[in-house]
Amino acid sequence: MDIFPASMQRPPILEFHAALNVGAARLRRDDCGDWVISGRCGHIYAAPEGFTIMVNAQERSRRWGFVKRWLSFCRLTNDGDDEGAFVLDRLPSEAEAALLRDALKIKKSPSLSSEQRERLIQHLAGFKPQNAARSQAALSL
Repeated sequence: MDIFPASMQRPPILEFHAALNVGAARLRRDDCGDWVISGRCGHIYAAPEGFTIMVNAQERSRRWGFVKRWLSFCRLTNDGDDEGAFVLDRLPSEAEAALLRDALKIKKSPSLSSEQRERLIQHLAGFKPQNAARSQAALSL
């Protein structure tokens, strides 16, 4: 019996993902089918009591000490030599999200202005005819 099924995990983890402002590739399902936000040094799960944050300091106990101070706004539930777990019962503020990204080594999503987004769309649209022409030229050889 699943205490917190994936269908109930999805809405809160999507909100947390948006609050962290990280790339879409960071949100996925793990081997058990649970929704997870993954980073190079840990991951975040939705849990009935809020969010569980697992951090691995990669065998660097000094970094683990820094991580514990950075995440002092979370409740520490498991304190190992170089890894541990925290619980956060709410969504993080912008400053807290930055600390979480640093602790888990997750890159922030680039934020584009509407002008930059429009230029990028036009730039990418310009590649379609060239690629099609190259494909036709390659076929005619």
